[in-house]
Amino acid sequence: MELLPLPERKVTLAIGLTWRVADPLGKHRQIVEWKSEQYGFAAKYDVNHSTVYGLVSTAEYRAKKDLAAKGTRLVALAACVALRLRGETALVVFELEGESMVIIGLDRGEVVMDALASIINFDDLRADFSQKIRNKEFEVWGEGDHVPGDHRKLQIEEVLPKRGGPEFAPLRAVQPAFILGSVGGTALVVAAAWFAYSQVKLADQQRLARELLDRNSPAAQYERSVEQLLAKPVVPLGEAVQVVREAVASQPLFHAGWELHGVTCAPSGVCSLRYRRIVGTGTTYLDFSAAREPGWQSTAPAGEDESVVTIAVAIPSAKLQRASWPTTDEFLQRNRAQWQFLEPGGWKATLGSRSLQGVPAGIEAKNIPALSSSPSAVFAIPVTIGAQQWWYADNDPDSPMLPELLGSNTVMDGDLELTVSKKEITFSVKGLSYVR
Repeated sequence: MELLPLPERKVTLAIGLTWRVADPLGKHRQIVEWKSEQYGFAAKYDVNHSTVYGLVSTAEYRAKKDLAAKGTRLVALAACVALRLRGETALVVFELEGESMVIIGLDRGEVVMDALASIINFDDLRADFSQKIRNKEFEVWGEGDHVPGDHRKLQIEEVLPKRGGPEFAPLRAVQPAFILGSVGGTALVVAAAWFAYSQVKLADQQRLARELLDRNSPAAQYERSVEQLLAKPVVPLGEAVQVVREAVASQPLFHAGWELHGVTCAPSGVCSLRYRRIVGTGTTYLDFSAAREPGWQSTAPAGEDESVVTIAVAIPSAKLQRASWPTTDEFLQRNRAQWQFLEPGGWKATLGSRSLQGVPAGIEAKNIPALSSSPSAVFAIPVTIGAQQWWYADNDPDSPMLPELLGSNTVMDGDLELTVSKKEITFSVKGLSYVR
C-alpha cells in the first residue's frame, strides 16, 4: 500500500491494495479465508449487488497509518474512482508531479488494477489491464500530458468525497442471522423470498462448479498463476539501485534546519524522504515546507520532529523473460564469487534456498511436489541485503549491485531502505532471482 497525502483536502489516499469481490452468500467464509492470509483491514464499496473489498495486512496498515499526514482521513482512492464511475469498464490515469502516475482499472465497476507506477510503464500496464478484462472495450479517463489524446477528462479532486468515503476498518467475519421475531406475514414473505433466491443461487453455483471442475485442479490453477506471474511487470533490482542512487544523490542532506535520516523507495518508483528537525535551530515544519525543493511532490509532518517528502523516481520495469534466466549453479557461482572477493571490505548478503514460485493460495502442501515437476514450474532464489554501506551501490566495476552481475532475472521484492547517520549511509533490500 502506497500513500498520497493531500493535506489541503484533509485526506491521505491509499493506493495499491489487494482487491477481492465478496459473494453475498459466501461473504463470511471468504472473510475468514482473507484473515487467514493475514489481511486485517479493508476499505469497501458496493457495486453490482456485491461488495468489493480493498485489503491490506494489519502490519502494513498500522505502519502506513502512522506515516499518513496528521489530521487527514485515510481513504482508498480506487474505491473513490469506482464510486464515481459506477459500473463502468475503464482505465483511469492520474499523472503526478515528476514521472509517476496512479493507474486504476475497473471491470464493470470492480477494481482489477490499483497501482502507483512510473509513466514509462503506461503501455505495459494498459496491455495488462486489457488482458485482465479479456480484451473487452474500455475507455481511458484521467488527466496528464502522457494520457492518450482520446481520453475523457477526470481530475483526482472530482472523485474525492467531501466527507466520509471508503475509509478503512478492521475485517470482521459475521455469520448472517435471520430472526423472525413473530410469525407475521411480512417476515414469512421475506424468509420465503430469501429462500427462493438462495436456492437459485445454489443451483447456479453447482452448475458453475461442474463446469470448472477440471479448471480448478491444482495443476490448472498453477498454470494460470504462472501465466499471470510472467505477464506482470517486475523491477530489476540492479537497475533500480542505480536509478535510486542517482535520484537520492540530488536530494539535500540538510534542508531549512532539518536533516535527512532515511529514505524508502517502493518498486513503483515512489520514494519517501524522512527529514528530522535539528534541535536548537528554532525551525518549524512550516519553514521546511515553504522551502520545498523542485521535484518534491508533497511534504507532510510525521510526528513531532519528522517530516516526510514524497518524490517520484522513474524506476524501469519489464516482464520476466524465462529464456534469459541463468541456471541455479550459474547464478550462485557468479554472485558468490564476487561476494567472497568483497568480504574483506565488510560486504555481507544472503542467498536463500531455491523455491517454487507462483503457487496459488489454497493449494495443499501435498500437491506442491507434483507442481515442481511441471514443465512450466518457476523457481527463484531469495536475495537478502541488510544494512550494507551505500557506497557498495556506486557505479564501480566491482560493485555487487551491477545489473550485469545480478542480471535482469533478479527483481525487487519489497522496498529499498536507506538509513542516514552522521557517519554513514547504509541500505537494505530484498530480491528474488529467477533461475532455471
